[in-house]
Amino acid sequence: MLVALGAGALKRLGGYAPNKHQPGRAFTLSVVVWAALTMTIAIAVVCASPAIAAEYPTKPIRLIVPVAAGGNVDTVARGVTQRLSDNIGQPVIVENRSGASATIGANAVAKAAPDGYTLSMGQLTPNAIASALFAKLPYDAVKDFVSIILVGTSPGVLVTHPARAARPSFSAACC
Repeated sequence: MLVALGAGALKRLGGYAPNKHQPGRAFTLSVVVWAALTMTIAIAVVCASPAIAAEYPTKPIRLIVPVAAGGNVDTVARGVTQRLSDNIGQPVIVENRSGASATIGANAVAKAAPDGYTLSMGQLTPNAIASALFAKLPYDAVKDFVSIILVGTSPGVLVTHPARAARPSFSAACC
């Protein structure tokens, strides 16, 4: 499936920005617009059957964010839900369920009815790291979830006070 949008459509969506850093590219999409468009396409592909498409979504969708409000995952989730809601014609409600290394929110999604109305803005901790940290989890990270789409990535850095003896062992130009 190929989806093409003209610059005018992107401007109306609020995601058009002239690309000053890569002159060969005519425009860039904001993270929020890109994520909302790709999630909309993913939902459309899942609902490709006319019988399913006519019935879904008929009620609000709940997006569980397994971390506290205000962080980077929550911020992206709130931006994506607004655009996604506009595209599918139903409200998408963000529900923060933080605690226990994000496993409380992940468990809520795993135990929700498998009807497509409960989604999760997943992250590495409840889906990969928690199984190494906890002897027993209330869900199976492999069997209880299916990935819909990669919404974004977040870099991590290791920093220290400038007076410390630690020095980088690589060039900052590599990143």
